[in-house]
Amino acid sequence: MRINFNYEASSTYTSYLVNQREMGKSLLRISTGMRILEAADDAAGLFIADQLSIVAVGLEEGNRNIRTGISAFKIAENSAGQIFERLRGIYSRATRAANDINDPNARASLQQEIANLRDAIQKIATDTEYNGIKLLDGTFKDKYIHYGARMDQVVTVSIADIRAQTERGGLIISTL
Repeated sequence: MRINFNYEASSTYTSYLVNQREMGKSLLRISTGMRILEAADDAAGLFIADQLSIVAVGLEEGNRNIRTGISAFKIAENSAGQIFERLRGIYSRATRAANDINDPNARASLQQEIANLRDAIQKIATDTEYNGIKLLDGTFKDKYIHYGARMDQVVTVSIADIRAQTERGGLIISTL
């Protein structure tokens, strides 16, 4: 019995497989843009790359949190602008009512307009919300916006109560 074995052909085939594997790895590195694909390439580098990847995910989520906060503040800003327009109307009517040439009916009518504007301010400030969170009624205090990958990367924000109130310290609107 005789066994024929072509050592050169076997060696060439093994070299071919090794080259195929290396070429596949090189193409994967080129297509992903990553130098380290597995721990065998660089164990310490892979650990660092994984840590940086986690930080990148945290920063991406922080960016999303900031955009959400900006959206809420845009809503609050728009509502505050509407309140300012009503305050401007109240000022105008109060100035008009301060004129002694007005008769009592005219002053009462202006006072009713002022009361209506005050009620509108109250409604805007009470009803303005984002994701079910009231923004302008004084309950939006010490809210955190987490903007980074680390635990302490937060911004604390608050919006004061801007409702029309008749209590001491609040907004008192009267022309009489």
